[in-house]
Amino acid sequence: MTLDEDLAGLDEAFKMRLANLEGYITCQQTNKAFENADSSWYFRRNSPQNEVKTQDKAQMFDTKYQKTAVSIMEQAKEKFLVAFKSINYKQGTATSILSDIMKKC
Repeated sequence: MTLDEDLAGLDEAFKMRLANLEGYITCQQTNKAFENADSSWYFRRNSPQNEVKTQDKAQMFDTKYQKTAVSIMEQAKEKFLVAFKSINYKQGTATSILSDIMKKC
């Protein structure tokens, strides 16, 4: 296996974990929606009163939150790789990178 193949595999694994993160957030938001069945979008979506309005996915879930979480992880990856390649890399760099990104959000 070449270094390029190994790096491509790591990048694919990273993308898979990001997809898992989005799925986890969706599950958490779904659980929150089902906490109170009377106010749940799921039970209201098929009612005759809502036939004129069709809810799209953006209304059901906070996709902005998902995109922000994924963006933070992508930024952290890029900054970590830059720091790792630099001469000044030291243990704990990833933690400080994530902390700095989260302060900006």
